[in-house]
Amino acid sequence: MYPMNWSTSENGECETFMLAEMYCGNVTEIWARIGIRYYRMRDYSNLDHAEILTRVKQLSGQSRK
Repeated sequence: MYPMNWSTSENGECETFMLAEMYCGNVTEIWARIGIRYYRMRDYSNLDHAEILTRVKQLSGQSRK
């Protein structure tokens, strides 16, 4: 499977991409890297880079730092 919507922040600190194959409907596997940590989630394929990072940070507790 090939990635789609591969994005990197300007400083290279964060990176996101998702699979082109959908899990169900428009839900797909999404990967994110913030610093040296990696995250995987299933969510809608229409999310952009900033929305993915916001969700990951909220769920991992990094938004409070």
